[in-house]
Amino acid sequence: MKTKFSLCLYTAIAVTAAMAATSCKNGNDETGYYGTYHAVMPAADCPGISTTVILDSNGVYTIEREYLERFSAYRETGKYTENEGKLTLISNDNDTSYLKIADGAMQWLDRQGNEITGDLADSYMLKRVLPLILPDKMEKEKAKITGNWVEPVPGMPGQFQGISLQSEGKAESINMATLQYESWDRIGHVIFLNGKSIGNGMTIEFTDTLLIKSCTKDSLILANKDGMEIRYAKETL
Repeated sequence: MKTKFSLCLYTAIAVTAAMAATSCKNGNDETGYYGTYHAVMPAADCPGISTTVILDSNGVYTIEREYLERFSAYRETGKYTENEGKLTLISNDNDTSYLKIADGAMQWLDRQGNEITGDLADSYMLKRVLPLILPDKMEKEKAKITGNWVEPVPGMPGQFQGISLQSEGKAESINMATLQYESWDRIGHVIFLNGKSIGNGMTIEFTDTLLIKSCTKDSLILANKDGMEIRYAKETL
């Protein structure tokens, strides 16, 4: 399933996980080609597309794309099959993509399943950044910002408001009656908050798209698409 979002300006993901060093089966280590791969691919109207491909051992894949310095990103999921070193990826929306297994990498192919040539060919080589598909890693990334985050209510000394980011993607508002958060997700440096705005007899569903500028155990700094920062502190119970 392909899910589109609006994004804030941000920088590329810093990928620091160690690369797999050995090769045997299909050009990768003993785990085969399963794992996580990353590249910043070329784009016509932005500096690049930060692309992460995750292949699990059950034939399921996830692709997360973030368009650098633009307000869009999406996650795609589907099934894949392997035949003679080439992967065919069919999304839940019935789109087809192709990958070629390389030495510790995956080569992104064109729509016809052919290698992309030219000066930018190397940009379509996704380097392996984790030896195995790790849904747990995605959950750990989310876990970094789970908890209750609050800020002072303007003009109301001693009062606080904020968001509760809970496990399994659930979200709740803190001390905000007309803004009811219900769920959240994260792609790279961007967090998506989904909920309902209640007021004047109307209920409107919305998605807030915010850039994670900083996150520590005690503070969370987010920015909206206009660049305005929201500085939260971790609520201690």
